[in-house]
Order: sequence, then C-alpha cells, then structure tokens
Amino acid sequence: MSILFMDGFDHYGDPDKVVDGLGGWTSGSALVGASFLPGRFADSCLCLSANDHYIEKSLGANYSTLICGFHLKNPDASALLSFLDGTSVQFRLQEETNHRLSLYRFTDTGYILLASSSYQMIPGAWYYIEVKASFSETGGQVTVKVNGTAWIEFTGNTIYSSNAYANALRLSGPASFDNLYVLDTAGTKNNDFFAGGERRICTLLPSADSSQIDFTPLGGGSNYVELDDPSLDDDASYVHESTVNAKDRYLFDSLPSDEITDTIAGIMVVARARKDGTDPRQIKNVIKSNALEATGDAHELTSSYAAHADIWEYDPDGSLHWAVASVDALEIGFTIFL
Repeated sequence: MSILFMDGFDHYGDPDKVVDGLGGWTSGSALVGASFLPGRFADSCLCLSANDHYIEKSLGANYSTLICGFHLKNPDASALLSFLDGTSVQFRLQEETNHRLSLYRFTDTGYILLASSSYQMIPGAWYYIEVKASFSETGGQVTVKVNGTAWIEFTGNTIYSSNAYANALRLSGPASFDNLYVLDTAGTKNNDFFAGGERRICTLLPSADSSQIDFTPLGGGSNYVELDDPSLDDDASYVHESTVNAKDRYLFDSLPSDEITDTIAGIMVVARARKDGTDPRQIKNVIKSNALEATGDAHELTSSYAAHADIWEYDPDGSLHWAVASVDALEIGFTIFL
C-alpha cells in the first residue's frame, strides 16, 4: 500500500475532536482558538491559529521515504510540517517572516537551516504543498514543491535521531491546512508525487440504507440517519448490535464529479466505534462494488470511541483504478468480526 493516510478536515465540528476523532490524529496541543474555516474547495479546512497549536499523526510503522501533500493558507512564521521518529523531530518545513519556505534539521543545540526557497508566498492565497523526504545521515533528500514547481531541493543529513526513518508527522500553526495525504514508496500506485495538479480529499457521508441492515438505530427509523452527522456527536446518535457477523452497508453522497477530472487515487473508509462490556470485540470495514464485497482489517474496540480506517487504492471489482461512477455506486459499512 502506498496511501498511508488522508484527511479533508470536513467532519469534526469541534477542533478539540481532531485528536482521536475520525482522522485518527493521535496527539496535539489544546486547540483553544483553533477553528474550521472555508477550505480550498467547497468544504472546510483546519485553522491552527497560534504557534503552540499542533496535531500529530502516528503512521504505525517506520518509513525511510515519505511523500506528504496538503493545501496551505496564511502561515505566519509557522513550523508547518515536521517529520518525527517517535517524539524526536528529524526535520521540519517552516515558513519564514519573509514568507519564504525553509528546511530545518533538529540538533542537540537547536534547529539548523538546511535550505530556503527563493520564492515567497503571498498572504491570503491558497498553496498546494508537496514534500518528498528520504531520511539519512549522509544521503537524505528533500524536495518541496509549491503548486507543482520545485521550490527547495536538498541533499544531506535529514535526521536527528539515530534512525534513518520517520514514523509520525506534525502540523503546526499558525496556518490553515486542507486536503492532507501521506504516501510511502511501496507498490506501483501512489508511490511518488501525484501527476495532474492539486489533490482534493472529498468527505462523503451516508445518505440512505442499503438492503443489508442488521444493526439497530438508537432513535428508530433509518440506520443511516444516526450516522450522517457532519460532525462528531459520540453517543448522541449511533447504531448498535452484539451478534458476530452482523453487518450494515449504506449508500453515500455522490462525489462532486464536476470537479473530479483525474484518476481517483483511492478511498479511505473510517468507522468510529466503541464497545460495551469487557469481552474482546472487533469490527471490519466493508465495501461492496457491483456484486463484489471486500473487507478491511480487524479492528480491536475499546470502551472509548476511536477511528478505525482502511484504504482501498483499487476498485475490488476487477482490481481497476477507481472511477467516479464506481465510487458513487459503492455500498459502505461495517461488520462485527468478533
């Protein structure tokens, strides 16, 4: 797999729910004063409004090379994007007071400058940032693209820890972020800079029940109504079931097809779930494309809500690249595995 993570920042409602919400961001500062504002497209972006606002995402494994892309607006001498090995910052991409971008590597005595761009950013404008980084003490490489043009290219030491890899990333304010994705170099798809310009993360919500419904809705009526909220509301609305192999699938909103002109890189299905009781319980995400159903990994549940995500880079019906019509026709849901 090459897509490791994506987030359009469209579904949280409360900035404090970004951590441990549907995006699975694993730590961060108290986001007092952070907000959601109109995004790059007809959606939302996350505005981290202070220097001490940050969120971190564990990637779950060690990667010698990573590619990260996102839309950026109104940085103000911001640390922006840091690549981490555990809690150690390997290096970071920073916006300077003169609105140029710079790379800094952490050392025992503080940050040292690696490289800077000759171009400047204009406050108030959206920029499409792409960073490809390999981690090494001697032969590390970093390329930073802005709106498709390389602004920084650096070769040299790109690590602080003794390990030639990163396993987490951090976004830092003040700045607005939208449409973030993270790739590695595995496989034959989505393993390098994307071709074809900017990328958009489209967040889709359930719009109807399918014919496969086993769970019970909290308030009666249609199951999808309990799950179509545009923001997280925990126990205010949910569906529930205890029987192993019970399954719900739903129809979803359509993609904004008038704006989708390139191949769809992949889809990420996220279920936010918890369990009652003390027995081990697991769920799997499910998609049905045409007549073919595919399931994701088994996800262990706890008594607290947590995000459980699976990514499909290919349509399981024929292992083809995703098309708009195929995504629009998907049935998506979950099943109790244990």
